[in-house]
Amino acid sequence: MVREISTGHLFAAKITNINEEAYGRMAIKEFQTLSELQHCNIIQPSHLLIDMLVSKAYMFMPILTETTLSDVLADRESLLEEEVRGIARQVNSALAHIHAKRVIHRDINPNNVMYAEGKAVLIDFQTCTRLDPSKWMMSTVGTGAYSAPEMKTCNVYK
Repeated sequence: MVREISTGHLFAAKITNINEEAYGRMAIKEFQTLSELQHCNIIQPSHLLIDMLVSKAYMFMPILTETTLSDVLADRESLLEEEVRGIARQVNSALAHIHAKRVIHRDINPNNVMYAEGKAVLIDFQTCTRLDPSKWMMSTVGTGAYSAPEMKTCNVYK
């Protein structure tokens, strides 16, 4: 959590090491993509700071909650069916929105969904990509247990 001195506002900060040029480009791409995806179930960044002296990128976002869906699932034995429907509806709404914008998240998993008080928000677009129908997507990214079945046949997660 960080505080903007001029306004006193508090923000969550995602800090990315950008030792290599590719990581700096990924931080900028994530910020630009999220800035274009205006949706109530997608995290909205406020600004990006790149500090070349310490090789870090700081993306500032509103503080929603410190709880991920993964935390909720670990803390509770089960979720009510209606709660699961609500989460699925919100995540699916976010996915429909990003897919309509020709963006693919590529790492949907409980750690990338902030969840509290019935509100689900999709986060972490670091591995997202733009859909280009003229190209095959060949790179394998994401969290193994939550990847599409066809990704598992690539022997990447075995």
